[in-house]
Amino acid sequence: EARTLRFVKGHADLTAADAGGLASLAADVRQLSALAADAGLRFHVDVIGHTDAEGPDEANVPLSAARAESIAAAIRSAATPAVDVTTRGVGSAEPVEAGQDEASNQQNRRVTIHVAPVDVAARTDR
Repeated sequence: EARTLRFVKGHADLTAADAGGLASLAADVRQLSALAADAGLRFHVDVIGHTDAEGPDEANVPLSAARAESIAAAIRSAATPAVDVTTRGVGSAEPVEAGQDEASNQQNRRVTIHVAPVDVAARTDR
């Protein structure tokens, strides 16, 4: 399942409309991680930060990474050790809206969260 949370322009702060989504996400992660731990399973959460195309990559890539890390911190605080969390910032490289108007830019200022089970038996690093 993928979730998207959107941010204020130029900041790592969630929009007012999406602030409640972080609490909901944390509750879901808490429940999922408890179930996974009880069943001896692991989950991986990949948090990807994005920006709009305004500004240079030198500013957008670190901003997108800060957005991803701010959400990952909330996920980590809610999760058990059965959940692995990684982050990355991609700046404006993966837009969901191609336009340059404010409505398109708002859609591109986001963090996308992907949650997937980890096949523990197939992993060689454990």
